[in-house]
Amino acid sequence: MFAPPRPILAAGRVRHVGDPVAFVIATGRALAQEAADAVRVSYRELPAVANAEAALAPNAPPVWAELPDNTAFRWETGDEEGSAALIAAAMHVTKLRVVNNRLVASPIEPRSATAEYDSRRAAWTLHTATQGAWLVRNLIASAALGVPADRLRVITPDVGGSFGSKIFPYPEHVLVCHAAQKLRRPVRWTADRSEAFLVRDERSLSSSLPETSSTADTAIATFTNGCHVAEVEVDPETGVVDLLRYIAADDIGRVVDERLAEGQIHGGIAQGYGQAVRELACYDPNGQLLAGSFMDYAMPRAADLPSLDVGFVEIPATTNPLGTKGAGEAGAIASAPAIVSAVLDALAPEGVEHIEMPLMPARVWEALNRAKKSLVVETTASPD
Repeated sequence: MFAPPRPILAAGRVRHVGDPVAFVIATGRALAQEAADAVRVSYRELPAVANAEAALAPNAPPVWAELPDNTAFRWETGDEEGSAALIAAAMHVTKLRVVNNRLVASPIEPRSATAEYDSRRAAWTLHTATQGAWLVRNLIASAALGVPADRLRVITPDVGGSFGSKIFPYPEHVLVCHAAQKLRRPVRWTADRSEAFLVRDERSLSSSLPETSSTADTAIATFTNGCHVAEVEVDPETGVVDLLRYIAADDIGRVVDERLAEGQIHGGIAQGYGQAVRELACYDPNGQLLAGSFMDYAMPRAADLPSLDVGFVEIPATTNPLGTKGAGEAGAIASAPAIVSAVLDALAPEGVEHIEMPLMPARVWEALNRAKKSLVVETTASPD
């Protein structure tokens, strides 16, 4: 797998909007902002590529010179010959192009970091909201500071939400540590919401062409599984999708705290609803983020969702003493396809077969009108 160099601040070339180029230190936020506005950087614009499919096209601009085809790695798993045989023998085979729309991880609190340096021990203490204090500590100590791991202590208080965006080390972790050592005083950094949108918080757009058959192996039962059902109403005049009812039954293993487990499922369903109907981190062809704030990026709101009916089927896992299974992503994984399938089921009589997420009113309205025009053409051309 290609592992590109990751300088803490861009060295010679920036590769995306929001790639950090300078770190400004001041005694207050207003002063820091004023100083940052005074930084001048001269850029020479290079050819850009803004989505995964375009990046894989022949002669696409390489993001890294060492990787001319923009393919970091290829990954395969399973029994290729066996799968091909099953598909060949299946009664029904479905091929579908699926686009997983690019999102912005939007925790209630953006990233932040505060570092202190103890000159007597030549050691740092880093306070940061992260999903993995040990991972962050070990990587920063070894790869950035060049010291043994016991010279860096990472303290994680309440995380303030993450959605996967706070798993890894970020440049600010290293920068505040370096600044605290240089200045011999604590240094704090907090992202504003626009910075949270720009700097590595977006999930990558992905598309695939899965091929599935009606034969399946259900022997593995230690993963979370369940069934989610969505009831929707679509206004054909405006394309607006209303979620009327949502029912979920999940096997997350033994439920230790039902209230917390329900909260995990509720949050996941809301997240999946956002991806299915509202959220899209869109870029222009030059890589400029067009949805850089909540003014342009539509997060789901409490009023968008009905009261959620959630239940559990407890089949204890055999892989751990508690018999538990993962619950955090169960709602998010199931809700988007459930909602999209419900909308397509509602629109099927009108001839609509597929709409890419998110099902924003304009997309739904356009799909309905395309289907109507196609129906008119077919009806006119029919000899009957």
